[in-house]
Amino acid sequence: MLQIARTYHWPGNIREFNNFLERLYIFYAEEEPTNEQILELITLGILSEKETKPQESIENQEREEILKALKSQHYHVTNAAKSLGISRATLYRKIKEYHIEY
Repeated sequence: MLQIARTYHWPGNIREFNNFLERLYIFYAEEEPTNEQILELITLGILSEKETKPQESIENQEREEILKALKSQHYHVTNAAKSLGISRATLYRKIKEYHIEY
């Protein structure tokens, strides 16, 4: 997996790479993706860069993942943040950003 990420030319530089990592986490948070799946995500990123609102889908998916984590942890923010692999401060920021009420 790392070899593919290292050898791929990221025309959008760090922004495109960050978007790829977000998609990777959203789609494969619970399992390790195959090389084919990684290449699909890279291709998806190339296609989404051409859309008018490429971030909207990722943001919706991220919001849903946050809601799912909060619900599964009975709205305990610290535990939800741990389950998402992010800091509590980051989770609070995203809760505010996505206007999530809990």
